[in-house]
Amino acid sequence: MNVSRLPIFMVLACLALTPCCRKRQQFEYAKKNKLSRRKIETAPATPPTSTEGVAAVLQPTAPAAMLDFTKTPTLIKKSPEKELPPEQPTIPALDHFLTTTHQTKEPIIPKKMVENDPMSLDFDVENQTGKTVYASCFVYMRKNVFSRWRWFKTDVYKIDDNQSATVNVETVADQDDRQHVFGMLGVFNTQLEAEEATYELTDERHILDLDLLAKLDGKKVTITVEQYGFKEPFYDYDFVKKNEARKDVPELDFYVLNNTGKSLYVCGFIYEKKAKGKWIAAIEDKDDMSVWRFDKTEVLLVKPNEKVFIDVDTILSERDRAYVRGYLAVFEEDEQQQALEATFELLESKNKLNVGDLVKIRQKTVVLDIKRYGISNDFIQYRVKPIRRIDMTKIPK
Repeated sequence: MNVSRLPIFMVLACLALTPCCRKRQQFEYAKKNKLSRRKIETAPATPPTSTEGVAAVLQPTAPAAMLDFTKTPTLIKKSPEKELPPEQPTIPALDHFLTTTHQTKEPIIPKKMVENDPMSLDFDVENQTGKTVYASCFVYMRKNVFSRWRWFKTDVYKIDDNQSATVNVETVADQDDRQHVFGMLGVFNTQLEAEEATYELTDERHILDLDLLAKLDGKKVTITVEQYGFKEPFYDYDFVKKNEARKDVPELDFYVLNNTGKSLYVCGFIYEKKAKGKWIAAIEDKDDMSVWRFDKTEVLLVKPNEKVFIDVDTILSERDRAYVRGYLAVFEEDEQQQALEATFELLESKNKLNVGDLVKIRQKTVVLDIKRYGISNDFIQYRVKPIRRIDMTKIPK
């Protein structure tokens, strides 16, 4: 069956020419719209109906005045009554939080130290070191209940020998937080060291543990320098009640009599809880922070048949005083340097005599003698000489 191909070619040609015709129509339509817009823009404006309007339109417009930048512009003052502050959005919950937490935006002025003020954590420091020191306290606290606990540092105080200074600590409003504020007193030789010091980087030899600052109410911290054998001098401290008469307590001092026939160097090693002005657990609710340790008395030269006085620290606590023990160290005359540098931990057994509880030999005399035991070297032994009391009945009237 033979079909003519002419209709097919005609259909295909129409389909091919359709896009071209459509583009031509769009071009003609856009051209007409462009011409119509130009005619509208160039057409004159319709004059108003009134005569005044016609005169206003036909009147030529004056050129704009040039600005004179050499003259200072005049400010127009507005009436303060008509000026209103801009409104700011408020958040009720946040406003309530700020007003209850921070009652005022003004800075809080620290109050002066008042005697026996329960809100104050200030304390006094007395220098008994024989030299000028610079003190600053590192305080572990938080200022308010919304902040965190961290270390604070007080001002640096210059304290001359035998002088006192009051360390000002920031007031803690919350009572529970105030009872848990800890303090570390830093003692330095120069002002620069004190100003640059931080608690984390300060050598422990310059740190004195004050524990709870609330327990220092009515007491002062006394600083002294101690020397123990060959070790470097270190700072020691004590808590002493202010404005309180010193009570008479039994002393633990004793005497040493040399019956060896040669000169000797003697000193005492006293195992004690050194706190001359402390509060004690048996009387008050908080003991001081001192610990039991060996303390060395002054090294003394005792010539033959001579008696010397061994001065022991005064222990106020009756309980602590009952447990104080002592050792007497004895050295030859040519061992002076060894006697000065000796410590109990490194002391040889031949150089120490255990005198036991000092409460049993207080105010008595320890007599040193030399004994021989076979072919062994001479050794020194002691005996306690009782106190010689005067019989008042035998005194003639």
